Amino acid sequence: MGSAVSPPLALGPVLVALVASVPGAVAWWTGRGLQRQMEDPALPELLMARQQRLVLVVATAIALMLVLGAVHGVWGMPLLALGMLAGRYPLRRALLGETVGLGRYLWHSLRSVAGTWGFWLLLLCAPCTVLVVDAMSWPLSLALIPVLLLWENAYIRIWLRLHDAIPLEDARIEPRVLAIVERAGVAAPALYRVGTPGLRYVNALALPSATRPAIGLGNALLELLEPDEIAAIYAHELSHIEQFSPRVVRGLQWTTRLLIVLSVGLPLAARWLAPGLAGWLIWLWPAVPLGLLVQRARKSQQRETESDLRAAALCGDAEAVVRALVKVHVYAFIPRRWPVDVERGATHPSLARRIQALRGDGGSVAASAGAPTVLATAREGSYVAFDRDRAWWLDGVPASAAPDLESLRAGATSVRSVAWPELIELRVTTKGAERALRAEHRNGDNWSVPVRYAQVAELQKALDVVDVRLRRELGRRSAPLSPLIALTTLLVMLASGQYSILFIPLVLLLLRPSTAALAARAQWP
Repeated sequence: MGSAVSPPLALGPVLVALVASVPGAVAWWTGRGLQRQMEDPALPELLMARQQRLVLVVATAIALMLVLGAVHGVWGMPLLALGMLAGRYPLRRALLGETVGLGRYLWHSLRSVAGTWGFWLLLLCAPCTVLVVDAMSWPLSLALIPVLLLWENAYIRIWLRLHDAIPLEDARIEPRVLAIVERAGVAAPALYRVGTPGLRYVNALALPSATRPAIGLGNALLELLEPDEIAAIYAHELSHIEQFSPRVVRGLQWTTRLLIVLSVGLPLAARWLAPGLAGWLIWLWPAVPLGLLVQRARKSQQRETESDLRAAALCGDAEAVVRALVKVHVYAFIPRRWPVDVERGATHPSLARRIQALRGDGGSVAASAGAPTVLATAREGSYVAFDRDRAWWLDGVPASAAPDLESLRAGATSVRSVAWPELIELRVTTKGAERALRAEHRNGDNWSVPVRYAQVAELQKALDVVDVRLRRELGRRSAPLSPLIALTTLLVMLASGQYSILFIPLVLLLLRPSTAALAARAQWP
């Protein structure tokens, strides 16, 4: 495969260990600060901002280890992952009220990673494994094929086992579930309670299968939601089972099985027929399964919206779906409103837009029939106001003006108003102790005004009413910086001769640092 050229600056094992420990230390330190802000009405936004900063810290640490750490990056990666889990757990435990110790939490997390991503990680690493094995031991390399095929076939059972799932029998929801299945006209999938005692799983998921589909409901959801809300979540997941019919699942399975054969067959063929190309497979191959996963997730936002609407139809109560979604976001500390660039690249829509789809573009009309909401900002003489049709920003208002919209408009030296369908983003942002209201027009213009800390809770409630009126379409995504960083890092690695499969996590992290998987998976802390 050729010899790698050593970079001019290389990290020894001690420095690699130090770099690997930095993200976990940052997670622990920032978590300590957030534990003192548990009552902050902008806590979900603070958690999102922290998550985005942690992504950059992790990406930088990974880049340093991959480019400069050479072989030490092999053990540096797991060390970084363990450090991050350990550093995040104190805040997670405080937020979710979990009772298990750190050791058990780490063990559960590793099992969860293995159950969810183990198959795909092994598939990604298969060519590297084949090329590392001695050429005369090709039967051992071929053994990877049946191992991967068996894992692919038993993926759901493995996932359920490693997430401590048990069959769910609950007299509160059983009649509702049976009624939903009857309305859907499908065979009832197996139903499981997911989650380790002492840990809170604030999530639900569908596990489509051609023969044995299943639905998992998190233990926290079963404890915190009302029966009709649990039924709404079940109906949403059942819709995903409908979307991934046995025919669709079989097509995906055959594509995956072809990848399994190629992951072993290609490096063996390259070793025998084109030895000079064999080394390139280590870093070229990951583009194939990663591309497949990206393609499969391409319409995920559309499917989520369709499942919300289908759940409302199956339950006969759109508001039950709304209540369930709101509670999931509240208990998982997920912001209702996301940065528009995050939402464009996320696997799920934001809660605000999910509610908008369920209630229609004129959502919550009854709640907005009263007088406009008027709030003074942290800037003297500056106000924001929301009425039925528009959002207003008013500056230069004299102190003597009455705090109603008409008086403020008459006294203001500067008035800006935007009709709701022209706005694609309106949310509270955080920067240290500062809070602001940020707006973005559909033409790309954006602006923000500082708000008083004491008024954040009132502002959030006002946004809960009006945010469903914002423009539903998010527009075209601007060229993101993350892929450029990932490409630059990859080019540096190639120039330095570091042909290593370990760049995969960096590409995954930077190309799609989905805050929504942020969102839907409830792994904020």
